[in-house]
Amino acid sequence: MADTATAPTTKTALLASTEEPWREFDAATDALPDAAWTEPTDAAGWSVKDHVAHVVVCLRAEIALLRYRTPIRQSAGISHAAGESGDQDRMNEEVRRQTIFDPPAAVRHERDRVFPKLIEVMTGFSDDDLARPANDFGFDEQGKSLLAEMTAYYGDHLDEHRGDVQTLVAQGR
Repeated sequence: MADTATAPTTKTALLASTEEPWREFDAATDALPDAAWTEPTDAAGWSVKDHVAHVVVCLRAEIALLRYRTPIRQSAGISHAAGESGDQDRMNEEVRRQTIFDPPAAVRHERDRVFPKLIEVMTGFSDDDLARPANDFGFDEQGKSLLAEMTAYYGDHLDEHRGDVQTLVAQGR
């Protein structure tokens, strides 16, 4: 989780705090052979590939939200029923099923393509933009600035899935 004592307060700091967990996430998956991307799986049946693909789908949805104000659930391909249920596991499973048959190489390629696009979008915001309420930009969060929402999402979400990947890799050894 983002430590409020060291949480970014500017766009420059936000970019740095986003790029660091991304490099760690990327490094945790980059050198793995394809077999390690598909086996083993965790208790929910997710492989390394599933975790990476999930992050990629989420980043694409965030980019669509920030660029075009397209709701995340719509961009992420989450059904209305799943979204309305509020069941995060159900929504995540719908995201996972979209890429379940994608080979690891395709997921790696998309991972490498999407992150620079996110940075490009983030770079377009000013410090004043980042101080505005996140819901001005289409986020559901009330009472959080765009900066706070982005800081939590990009750091925490990437760290969560990097931890999942590292656990799976350790299980496969």
